[in-house]
Amino acid sequence: MRRHRLLSLLLMLLVLVACSNNQVDDTKKPVPEPQPLPPAERCDIFALLTPDDIPYRIPALAVTKDGTLIAVADYRHSGTDIGVTNNGRIDLHYALSHDNGNTWSDVMTLINGQGANSPDFMNVGFGDPCIVADRESNRVLLLSCAGNVSFQNGTRRNHQNIARFYSEDGGKSWSKPEDIAESIYSQFDNSIYGPVRSMFVASGRIFQSRMVKVNDYYRLYCAILVRDKSATHMNYVLYSDDFGASWTILGDKDTPAVYIVQPTSLRSRSFPMARYSSALVIMVVATTTSSSLPMLCRLLVIGRMQPSRVLRMEVLRLRITRQMARLCSSLWCVTAMARRCIYYCSRCH
Repeated sequence: MRRHRLLSLLLMLLVLVACSNNQVDDTKKPVPEPQPLPPAERCDIFALLTPDDIPYRIPALAVTKDGTLIAVADYRHSGTDIGVTNNGRIDLHYALSHDNGNTWSDVMTLINGQGANSPDFMNVGFGDPCIVADRESNRVLLLSCAGNVSFQNGTRRNHQNIARFYSEDGGKSWSKPEDIAESIYSQFDNSIYGPVRSMFVASGRIFQSRMVKVNDYYRLYCAILVRDKSATHMNYVLYSDDFGASWTILGDKDTPAVYIVQPTSLRSRSFPMARYSSALVIMVVATTTSSSLPMLCRLLVIGRMQPSRVLRMEVLRLRITRQMARLCSSLWCVTAMARRCIYYCSRCH
């Protein structure tokens, strides 16, 4: 009997201790519920205040590892593309945002084109920037067209430069431009389409891999538009494992990712259907008969791909697992050229 009483008292003590530990301290103020921020007002980063202002065109956007947004755009004194007007001046301007785009800094000059006063070919004008910020450092890479000849009038010996800029401080300051065009053009000299006449670095975005890392940097991918020796337009993809210091053709130089198929050769082609296995590729390109600009052809990462009137499809190397593929829904990366589109899934690689 005594043992039962002792056990009962011990149990009551344990219950009292537990209850005392769970009592709410009324002296502490309750933590307020987080409230949603008011919607941001529209902010024109590169504003034209009057119809007579110098126009901005071809914006590009990147985000640094600390969340800073970098917006870059052409400032077109010439009012046209590079080389369309002889000695046409084009500058590159940029602005920064440290609050996810709610507010922006004043517009700053990344580089001034020199127009007719340029001491050399490259510094006449700079335009059509594409940009990427490294996910692990403060480095930012920007590529742009440069020079005094248009894309359509380029030749192997007289073509637009490809200007490369670096920022080592998250976009606050920028290096002087370096021309890297020859290192890329020369890779096509011995291809069945070369020597190529002109090349256009894709405007807007350079992609950085989430998986492929070589030494200090994750791999970069950049699309280019090429005009071959017969003046046919085609697309290739370049990659870099040293954050843009050097670039290499992805895949085979004799097999462009996207090219024009002549209308007379389309009638005998059948409609293909792409299926994916457990080891999936993440880059798919297709050629279509659509003449609309731009073309919107949906890529479904899991299952089948059925864009209307697909006539040719190629799959470039870069494999992912089925689990990673489920994270992707679709990607719309569309070229501005008729009868072709390129798809690129940036979330999975």
